[in-house]
Amino acid sequence: MNFKKIRNFGLYSLIFVRPFISSQAFPLIENYFLLILSIITLGFLKEIRYQKNPLLLDISFGLYTLGGVLSLFFSYQRINSFPAYFLGILFFSIIITLNSEETKKIFKIMLFSGLFISLYGIYQYLFGFAQTAEYILKTNPYFFTNHLIRNYLLSHRIFALFFSPNMLAGYLIMLIPLGMGYFSEKKKSIFYFFSGIMFFTLLLTQSLGGIISLIISFVFLFLIIRPQIISKRYFLFSLIIILVLIMPIVYLRANRIFNFENPHNSLIQRINFIRLSLKIIKDNLFKGVGMGNFGDTYLRYRRPDDIRTNYAHNLILQIQAELGIFGGLGIILIILLFIRDVFAYRKRKFSFSGFSLLWAGTAFLIHNLIDLSFFIPEVAIFFWIIWAGFKNLSVEKTLP
Repeated sequence: MNFKKIRNFGLYSLIFVRPFISSQAFPLIENYFLLILSIITLGFLKEIRYQKNPLLLDISFGLYTLGGVLSLFFSYQRINSFPAYFLGILFFSIIITLNSEETKKIFKIMLFSGLFISLYGIYQYLFGFAQTAEYILKTNPYFFTNHLIRNYLLSHRIFALFFSPNMLAGYLIMLIPLGMGYFSEKKKSIFYFFSGIMFFTLLLTQSLGGIISLIISFVFLFLIIRPQIISKRYFLFSLIIILVLIMPIVYLRANRIFNFENPHNSLIQRINFIRLSLKIIKDNLFKGVGMGNFGDTYLRYRRPDDIRTNYAHNLILQIQAELGIFGGLGIILIILLFIRDVFAYRKRKFSFSGFSLLWAGTAFLIHNLIDLSFFIPEVAIFFWIIWAGFKNLSVEKTLP
């Protein structure tokens, strides 16, 4: 076995196990993951060094990195925050050096990993909540005073190995399009089965934000790319079926959606997060408050009855608030470059697998306008992998 095969095997292994490691629940294992990744990265340094990226992409990464480096001077969460902000770009820099066959292999690995996560989530729904509640009662009943833990257990919102249902949803909305793309191109029913299992698991998270992001992103791409292979009748029928499926979730979570007197109402919470984030940005426009410092800064701005949070629940506001003007410009440019790839795809010969990769990335970005998975490494790295993989396969015109 030569050096390249060993190096690639290490990369494949890390990508497979990544969703099984919760960075917040298992910080020690996370540190081992980062150590192994650092070693593997050394094996890609030559390719990364000679990789020619578009100028605007290098500028966007440069601005984003500059904002991050400058913010470290004001941060007292440096060690914990840096991987959350930059692990994805590291994976992007590695994946973009791979050829089409290596890229396709990574996508298959992601699908198999996602299947295991989904099956565990279904197991959790059927048996895991009772076991978890029994364990908490025996070891530390005080945990039941936490409204999030109590809500997850009582509502049976699955989260698998992630720390919340919304994070699991943020992960699945990227894997579901990926599986559908493989099924459409390869005509292998196993990938259709994978996507079906993952979509069922997504429904069990009861994450309206995740499900709606998956739908909106598909509608957006359908309107922009206008694929002839997908008829309007099929599109409308599929949309109606999905809307019917999410109605029970709306009913089950009605108190969190339509009761505006409820302090845990998701809409009211996010309006408050945005309102206070804008105040923080106004007062710290140039330098930001420092990487990872949003939560502590938020405490100084919130009203007594506002819920505490460490996140703005909007990736642009969070990065602008913490990394300042350079980081804010960098992430806006990164998003615009991804959108440019979407519009550029209209001029290429349509492939549903290429469409599915853009669908996955778009769903992730839309979801992070109202949530925080961009800052959770076990979710976010898959956006960067998918985007880099799309570029690889698009350049070589060998979409799987």
